[in-house]
Amino acid sequence: MTSAYLLVAHGSRDPRPQAALDRLAGIVREQLQMADGLRTTAQSRHSHSLSMTGLSLATSSIRHTQPILLETAILECGPLPLHEQIAQFAPQLISAKITDLQIVPLFLLPGVHVMEDIPAEVEMAQQSLSQMDRPLKIAIRPHLGTHPRMVNLLEQQSPRQATGRIL
Repeated sequence: MTSAYLLVAHGSRDPRPQAALDRLAGIVREQLQMADGLRTTAQSRHSHSLSMTGLSLATSSIRHTQPILLETAILECGPLPLHEQIAQFAPQLISAKITDLQIVPLFLLPGVHVMEDIPAEVEMAQQSLSQMDRPLKIAIRPHLGTHPRMVNLLEQQSPRQATGRIL
């Protein structure tokens, strides 16, 4: 595994959104772990079949998966600014020999937070982490609202008889 993920939400003084974010992180972590397990199992089977033909030294189809490193962070109403939350996550990534951190903005629209605030915070984190022996590459993924199936999801959530929708 060379990447880890940081799900970034807006943040709130109300604890319920943080609890929902933590549940979402657990679901995403589980899905990524399952996908990684399927990939690893398929690769192991392929290696095993190659070993039978003498093309590889691999002799086992044992599933080797690593835990998926995925955490959450909030942009506002938290005890630390986003760049410091990233910096706190960095030692865990370095000890796991992870080289890339994928920032996933959980925002529907490309407002100021997506277009300016998150990139500025990531830049501050990148600068503060640049002193490390093994610099961490931080990439900002497209915000949630850009997902190609977002329209389908919204259509599934609204009744067919509705003449208008409020998002």
